[in-house]
Amino acid sequence: MKENEDKNIEQYVHAVIKEMPLESPSPGFTAKVMASVLDPGTSEATVYKPLISKKGWALIFAGIIVLVYFIINSHEQVVSQPWPFAAGVKDFVRPFSDSHLFQFSRTTINVVILSTILMIIQITLLKNYLDKRWAK
Repeated sequence: MKENEDKNIEQYVHAVIKEMPLESPSPGFTAKVMASVLDPGTSEATVYKPLISKKGWALIFAGIIVLVYFIINSHEQVVSQPWPFAAGVKDFVRPFSDSHLFQFSRTTINVVILSTILMIIQITLLKNYLDKRWAK
């Protein structure tokens, strides 16, 4: 029974296809397709929007710089100056300032600062290079 239904459907499809007239594209179809393929316009889907804005990056870098500054200078600040703005911060910093865990030599500090500056320059140059390369 299933085979008869399949044959009937197949015969019906063949009959419908034979009765259908052939459609041809409009006279300018090829030109329109090629114009749309060669169009250099950008669509909304390809517009680059960064995940982290420039303000966000500035805040992240500022936070890192402040954190490194406080880690490096935490020993002197706890010993020489009281913390007038928060009493709990002194208790938090004291264990770190008593140990010699975060004491760096001047050479190490200079190397870290110099390598950070060079890394930022490299990121900027690579970003400009890749932007120019992708714009072509």
